[in-house]
Amino acid sequence: MRIGKITEAARVGGARRGSSIALEWGCGVDFGSEQLHRWAREQAGEIMSAPMSGGAFRARRKRHGMTLDAAAQALGLSRRTIAYYLSEEQVIPKTVMLATDGYDGREAA
Repeated sequence: MRIGKITEAARVGGARRGSSIALEWGCGVDFGSEQLHRWAREQAGEIMSAPMSGGAFRARRKRHGMTLDAAAQALGLSRRTIAYYLSEEQVIPKTVMLATDGYDGREAA
């Protein structure tokens, strides 16, 4: 299914007094605005209990003997994005933190 068809089928609902706004699809899937906002904040690294620092990310990369390019390839990211995380110019998203945890676990096994 094309992304255009997905977004064309979505509509905003639940705008009644006292209720949250929801994004609804005809297939019965809907997400409330609070949930969508929470997911966006998690991805931005704003609401993690303990966000990963650039120093911790650098230590893991070095522990595994990875270059910037190797880390980027392992995580499916660009080299520039890895550099942003290392310099703490961008917050490391929860998904990247969890991926590095998984890589550590796989290497330890």
